[in-house]
Amino acid sequence: MTVVYRRLADSPPPARELLSVEPDGGWTAWRSIAPVVGRFAGRLPDASAFTALVKAAADEPPVTLGRLPPDAAYEVLELDAGHISRFQEGDAVPGPLGTLLTECRRLVDRPDGPVAAIGLVIDAAAVPDRPAAVSAAPRVRANR
Repeated sequence: MTVVYRRLADSPPPARELLSVEPDGGWTAWRSIAPVVGRFAGRLPDASAFTALVKAAADEPPVTLGRLPPDAAYEVLELDAGHISRFQEGDAVPGPLGTLLTECRRLVDRPDGPVAAIGLVIDAAAVPDRPAAVSAAPRVRANR
């Protein structure tokens, strides 16, 4: 089964972090708030271990999210059409569902496998009369 993870927030700057993991271990991601942003893709080194996490989490009841504080970020973990859980960003979630959520967070937070991505580098030494200089040096590599 395909696993879809989303980290979303409407507060400025709006967060849109998305991850989709296919049963064969192939994954795609979109990151909008991070040192490296853009589209990413890759393959899990051990798809069977991830599949075992998904199966264990699917046996747990979905988690429903109560009322969020204004501008709070939230996360959505979708295991299939009938198993959708929602969490406040960063919540500690026990059991197999929490283990899968932690793994999805780890996958979307790592900047490897760029398809179309850019990184922001801040170099305070670049301009001696100014506190910091910002450069958007493209770091785009094709996965082939």
